Amino acid sequence: MTVEIVGGVQVSFPQDCGNAPRKMVLVGLYKAFAARDFEHLQANTAEDVRWDIVGKQVLENQAASLELLEQYRAAEGGLKEIVILNAITHGNTCAVHGEILCSSGARFGFCDVFVFRGFTKTAKVKEVTSYVIRTN
Repeated sequence: MTVEIVGGVQVSFPQDCGNAPRKMVLVGLYKAFAARDFEHLQANTAEDVRWDIVGKQVLENQAASLELLEQYRAAEGGLKEIVILNAITHGNTCAVHGEILCSSGARFGFCDVFVFRGFTKTAKVKEVTSYVIRTN
């Protein structure tokens, strides 16, 4: 595992992520979330991005998605750690499986499925489906 401190948050990800450019794009999104780098997130998501948080809500645009990410970043006393256990890529569809630890001690398991607008590493995210479960 590679471990970095980004914006005061520990971000861990598999060392093999460097072997696939799309995996590093995904890791970059989580690092941007940790660092509150909403410019990076905005630059890498489509304006009409659709974010389905299964069982909770569906957002239909970038502004609403970024606003919710900011709320998530501050929830439960703030973000403490992001652990990316797996990043799987295939064409323009990718999945990231991991765990988030908050300063309050709350722990969440997640799986995010991303669909990009195209097949290049510069393509923007057009859809995200998130499965999130509190584990404690």
